[in-house]
Amino acid sequence: SSHLLGAHHVSTMLAAYTVARHCGLQPAEIQQALTQVSPLSGRLYPLEGMNDAKLLDDTHNASPLSTSAGLDTLKALPAHRRIAVLGDMLNLGASSDEEHLRLGGKVKECADYLVTRGERAALIAEGAGHAGLPAERIFVTSTHEDAARAVQDSIKNCAADVVLIKGSEDTRMEKVTE
Repeated sequence: SSHLLGAHHVSTMLAAYTVARHCGLQPAEIQQALTQVSPLSGRLYPLEGMNDAKLLDDTHNASPLSTSAGLDTLKALPAHRRIAVLGDMLNLGASSDEEHLRLGGKVKECADYLVTRGERAALIAEGAGHAGLPAERIFVTSTHEDAARAVQDSIKNCAADVVLIKGSEDTRMEKVTE
C-alpha cells in the first residue's frame, strides 16, 4: 500500500521494486519502504479544503499526459461531486490549442464541474462543452481569485466533494489552492 494517489504511480513503484530486488533487498523490506513514500507538495498532494472538501494539489506542472492522469485519479476517488480546476498547459508548441480542446472531452468523462483559469485553459472549457458537460457546470475565469471563488461557490453547501487543481508551473495555480 502506498500514500501516492493515482494509478499512474504503479509503474514507478514497480520500477523501484525491481531496482531494490536487483540491489539485494528482500520483498518485505521493499514493501515497508514503499509504504513510506509520500506525495510531494504540488504533485497530487491531498489537502483538507473548506466544508470538508478534499483538495488534490497537483499544481507543480501540467502537460496533457499528467493532466489526464490527474483527471483519472479524480474520477477514481469516492466523491459526492468532482471538480476540476485547470490552468493553462504551457510549452506545447503548435499543438497547444488542439491539446487543450481535446482535454475538454477527458474532463467530461471525469468531472462534474470544471473551472478554468487562463486563456488557453478556456479552450478546455470549450472542449468540455462540445463533449456534453452542461454549460452551467463550466466556469471560465482569468484570475486566481475568480477561480478560487468559483470553487468556493460550488462547494459551499456540499461536503464530500473532491477538487483537482492543476496547471503549468508558470500559471501559479497554487494560488488557487491557497
